Amino acid sequence: LNATPQTGYSFNRWSGGTFDDPNSSLTTIVVDRDMTITPSFTPTSHILEVLSGTGGAVTGGGTYQYGASVSITATPIDGFSFVGWTGSTPDNPSVPSTTFTVTQDSNLTAVFTRTTHTLSVNASTGGSVSGSGSYLHGSTASLTASPDSGYRFIGWSGSNVSDANSSQTSILIEESVSVFGTFEKVSVSSHTNAQSLGANWYSSWLGTFHQTSGEWCFHMDLGWIYISIEGSTGAWVWKERQGWLWTDPTRYADLFLWSENFGEWVYLDFASDLSPRIFRYSTASWSEF
Repeated sequence: LNATPQTGYSFNRWSGGTFDDPNSSLTTIVVDRDMTITPSFTPTSHILEVLSGTGGAVTGGGTYQYGASVSITATPIDGFSFVGWTGSTPDNPSVPSTTFTVTQDSNLTAVFTRTTHTLSVNASTGGSVSGSGSYLHGSTASLTASPDSGYRFIGWSGSNVSDANSSQTSILIEESVSVFGTFEKVSVSSHTNAQSLGANWYSSWLGTFHQTSGEWCFHMDLGWIYISIEGSTGAWVWKERQGWLWTDPTRYADLFLWSENFGEWVYLDFASDLSPRIFRYSTASWSEF
């Protein structure tokens, strides 16, 4: 007698007579009467091992009969994304939830990778910013805002910024995000730490002046002047007939200004009846301001 199991089955034993070895698929029997001989078969079982790489969890592993269609699932944790299945080949190895047909002992491994996010950093007029790029989930990116001359940094808008009011700060990357840096024109009053006198009149190291919405100011001693802020303390002053003049709190306290037209320091007179006027040392002459 010879019993041959189909694919997916294994021989179990013979029944219906007296066999030389009832547990062997190939055996003998003495025929001494009419008899019905029956071999029995058992479905084969196989182990399916489902493993997870760093960054996620899996389900679906176990012991299954031959031909079983098993659902397998890979679930990434926060900050990771599913890449694919390696090892034995499931029905669709590129998707996290798929099926696997059991035909033998098999193993599958779900591969995950850290998620990459895009940080876009932009700025308003008045300065430049840095920090744009691609970053891994959970990483920290540096943000830098650099105001142009005559401008100051106001703050950052966007989520997860460590210090929205600091020009140099950081941001936690948990998603693709846009961050915006805002700058504003430095007013004469704020730049000179002026004391408000009311109705847009101010008093500072630059004297007493009325501030407009732009860079023009009416100065009590100098008349109408145009102010361009430079650096942390200095200022360029434009005056008709004189052009650009530079000064700062120390020089202005001594009534000195640097004349771009003359290429020299000039002295400013407020005391005489002919004031305001300036004195040029190179020519030892006075001229109307």
